[in-house]
Amino acid sequence: MDLALFLYEFRYINPGIDISSDNYIKANEILTKVGVPQRTLIPHALNPDYVRLNMSKEEIENSIFSANLTQNGQTIPVQIQTTKEQKEALYAILDLYSNDDNIKNNNITKLIEEIEKRQYLKLIKDWWDNINGNFQITSVGKVLAHTNAQRCDKNLPPLN
Repeated sequence: MDLALFLYEFRYINPGIDISSDNYIKANEILTKVGVPQRTLIPHALNPDYVRLNMSKEEIENSIFSANLTQNGQTIPVQIQTTKEQKEALYAILDLYSNDDNIKNNNITKLIEEIEKRQYLKLIKDWWDNINGNFQITSVGKVLAHTNAQRCDKNLPPLN
């Protein structure tokens, strides 16, 4: 399996929502209706004509939003856990994403080009593409990798 196929489900590969489409308008209406910040839809790094959620499908369940509260003239940053209604709204926005395989393939090409521009990422890509055999990421491997990542960065959310 080459790196491009592995990255197929990576959040940057999905096209997102065309900013000139009715789905873009619907997505913004959904966010407004449930009180999710508009900044949750961000420009797609690989396609400037599209936006995407700033989180993956897996991250929606444990998502939190940052907000600022003003109390006694002071601004206090707070973290707010998403409600069930907000999570459903975020999943609904994922359903508005384009399913155009040409755009997905174009995003894969652009991502690979960006990887190739970076010396160390290119080394990893070349190593990955030359692995003999096939392997799968197991649930145990995923948990071990996430646990190690949390050891390195205490701010990572828990894995579900």
